[in-house]
Amino acid sequence: MAGATAAYRDALELDPKLTEASQNLSAILVDQGDARGALEAADAGLTHRPDDPGLLANRALALEALGSDEALAAYAKALTKSNDAGLRYNYASALAAADRRDEAIAQLKQIPTNDPEFAAAVATTFYQLRSFAECAQVLDKAIAKNPSADLHVRRGACRQGAEDKAGALTDYQTAVKLDGSFAAARYYLGRFLAGEGKKAEARTALEKAVELGAGTPIEASAKKVLADLK
Repeated sequence: MAGATAAYRDALELDPKLTEASQNLSAILVDQGDARGALEAADAGLTHRPDDPGLLANRALALEALGSDEALAAYAKALTKSNDAGLRYNYASALAAADRRDEAIAQLKQIPTNDPEFAAAVATTFYQLRSFAECAQVLDKAIAKNPSADLHVRRGACRQGAEDKAGALTDYQTAVKLDGSFAAARYYLGRFLAGEGKKAEARTALEKAVELGAGTPIEASAKKVLADLK
């Protein structure tokens, strides 16, 4: 990366209008945590190509990393020149962090979620925004393509948030069936059963979560719920 950074700087010394070099340099600097340098590189490139989508995106990322109030406006401007799903997700996340819930939800709704991993990220943000119906809908599509234990646990949490207890229980149970060694599935099932007053069944699931999640946050969380059952 040091060599690439130096090469891009050399290229820009020879030709400051070389947009690809400005794009790549600002992207590398964002990834390396040099937000100030990334912003400078993006701004320099934008003096020559003010509407370049890549430079506008990198500028928004750099401003967010710097904690600047200009970041949201920068994201909005970048999205007038690009419909990149990752960029829109970052914008939605930044809006959520700024407590602009409705705007964040509106952006999330525009993101295609064909990739199960991307769908999980979008669903998680919907969940954090307490937009449980949208959270479950995103995961419906993802599960239709890839019915994994992880996605069922995530949808179970969304359904539970939406007060769909039957749906949540079905998802947690399905997750356990799909992957009996998945500690999170045992934990969420146990926690749900505990909330329904089914202490014996909850204890069985939670004790298994402790065993399977040894050394992870799941172990500590399961032990806490177990302690509350007594």
